[in-house]
Amino acid sequence: MDIIIKKATSPDLDAVEELYGAMCDYMADKPFNPNFRRGGYPSREDAETYLAADGLYIAQAGGDVAGSIALTASPSAEEDQPGEDGILYIHMVAVHPDHLRQGVASAMLDFTKQEAVRRGSTTLRIYVWEGNTPAIRTYEKNGFARAGKEDIGLSEFGLDWFYLYEKQLDG
Repeated sequence: MDIIIKKATSPDLDAVEELYGAMCDYMADKPFNPNFRRGGYPSREDAETYLAADGLYIAQAGGDVAGSIALTASPSAEEDQPGEDGILYIHMVAVHPDHLRQGVASAMLDFTKQEAVRRGSTTLRIYVWEGNTPAIRTYEKNGFARAGKEDIGLSEFGLDWFYLYEKQLDG
């Protein structure tokens, strides 16, 4: 299956919102769900934030929006925090349930490497909730290494610890 990744535009927001909702519905009863829920997080407003930061991308497969990923220079997409030079942060890796285990997440992660190099970054980073074992396996399979464990301020949602994963880029 060919997977095409492109920068999202405003007309893509409806599809990204539906993608987020379908992903939340799929994860609702899973033990690895980091409290994603339709109408909560992630939401259309989150996608709009990523789009406004010029960092929202969609993956298309067979004409469908199969996935989405967001990239920013800041560790928090929700707050305007300065990032470190040379680091590009990955946010909200979302794959539609109809496209799971078809290489969509890996294709998006490969794309982030190319985009990071294009932007002059030397390191990719992503935070993942310690209980999200499918995501952890995906990142490790794609060359990311655990670089730490942090409380990123989401304990009120039952998400006490997150692993920081990094991938050093060759250029």
